Amino acid sequence: MMSDTQREETVALLQARLHEGDEQITVPSGLADRILASAPQPSPRPLRRLPSPRRRAGLSRPALVLAVALAVGLIAWGSWWAALRPAPDSGPAKQPYAFALTVFNVERACRAERSAECALRLAVDPHRRYSDPGNRAGRVWHGDRVQANCVVPEGLLLTDEKGMSSTRWYHVRTAAGVAGWLPGVRAHGTDGVPACAGKS
Repeated sequence: MMSDTQREETVALLQARLHEGDEQITVPSGLADRILASAPQPSPRPLRRLPSPRRRAGLSRPALVLAVALAVGLIAWGSWWAALRPAPDSGPAKQPYAFALTVFNVERACRAERSAECALRLAVDPHRRYSDPGNRAGRVWHGDRVQANCVVPEGLLLTDEKGMSSTRWYHVRTAAGVAGWLPGVRAHGTDGVPACAGKS
């Protein structure tokens, strides 16, 4: 049995002899050219004629007439459906802003301040969470006079800092023309404001 040392010496001797054999091999000159010259050359393919655009599209005259008739029928059906379906909800924006409200902040420290910390939010949707970043239509401060046109009696329940709660939300417009929903706990002088027509 061969030891590790004998095995390594044998492998090294074989590698040396193989290397010597590789160095003695020479490639005859012009061999590559002779191989390429004897290889069969591909014959050129005849050009195929492309089908005409009408044949390629596969639309015959009757099929084209049928497609146009179908399109006209769909347009007519859509017009008929649009005429028969009920008109979209007019919502609170169509009601007149005829009721003056006063914005009320229960926090006494903010009643004389018009800082960002003391601003009260007007919401975009009276049914969404009041503090959602996307539910901000504008802002008002204590004592601002706004014009209301209607009220949603069953909006999201909101509780102020003193524990007073209400589900009433008033659709108002500020003096600057910003429209939004004022929570009932932030409004004074709300008598007589009608319910909003349709969905709000």
